[in-house]
Amino acid sequence: MELAPDILERLLIDRNVGQLTADAEALLDAYLSANTAGRQLAIEIAATVSLAQRTLASQASRDHAALPPLQVLRQRRAVGGGPVQRYLRAGLLAAACLVAGLGVGRWTLKPEYRTVRVTLSIPATPDAAQTLDDDPGRLLSLQRLYTQAAQVKPRPPADITWSSPLAIPLPRKG
Repeated sequence: MELAPDILERLLIDRNVGQLTADAEALLDAYLSANTAGRQLAIEIAATVSLAQRTLASQASRDHAALPPLQVLRQRRAVGGGPVQRYLRAGLLAAACLVAGLGVGRWTLKPEYRTVRVTLSIPATPDAAQTLDDDPGRLLSLQRLYTQAAQVKPRPPADITWSSPLAIPLPRKG
């Protein structure tokens, strides 16, 4: 029976770090006694694991005294603050979201414009043409303005009802 190389490597590593059960170790020893390539791999893996364990043990004893203990709670308090800071931060985030939402809404929604056409008609009166032709100095005289105002006849009231500047004028019901 032949074991796959990756399975054999995992079994040898587990044996060298002490994680292999006694029954599995007996079966592995029986396999290695019959397989010379497996014995050579077992020697290489044992040397590598032993070197790694010695190196880690020597570095751990040196570095352990040099490193201070990790103080996660003190860092969390320093960065996160107390409940007042958390509520203040939550309020500021909510205000920022509101401002951003209003800005995006104002930017995306376009107001509805209505085009209203208004035409004015200026009635031509023969008196205005005569006064200008007769005497150019009377163009801005009060007498001319008074004469024109006296000749204007009042118009009859419009037949529409306009209740509000926002409402559309409607015909008067009579």
